[in-house]
Amino acid sequence: MNWLATHVYVAAWASPLIALIAIIVSNSISAKPPDWSRLMIYIAFLTAIAVVFTPVIDDSGRVFAGVFLVPLTSFIIWDAWRSATRA
Repeated sequence: MNWLATHVYVAAWASPLIALIAIIVSNSISAKPPDWSRLMIYIAFLTAIAVVFTPVIDDSGRVFAGVFLVPLTSFIIWDAWRSATRA
C-alpha cells in the first residue's frame, strides 16, 4: 500500500486518457457531433490537475498549472450553472 500512497498521481494522469476514450466511444454511438471546445476545456482541466499532483514535475510547471486551474474551474462552474438554469 505504500506504493499507492506515493504514486497516487497515476490516477490523475489516467483521467484525461479515460475521458478521451469515453469521448471517442460516445461519439461513435451518438449521431450528433460533440462540442469540441467544451470537451478540450475539460481535458485541459484534467491534465492541469494531473500536473499539479505530480511531484516529479518542477515547481514552476506545477505553479503554472495551478494558476491555469482557476479560469478552467471558473468556466466549468459557469457552464454547469448555465446548463442548469437553461433546462
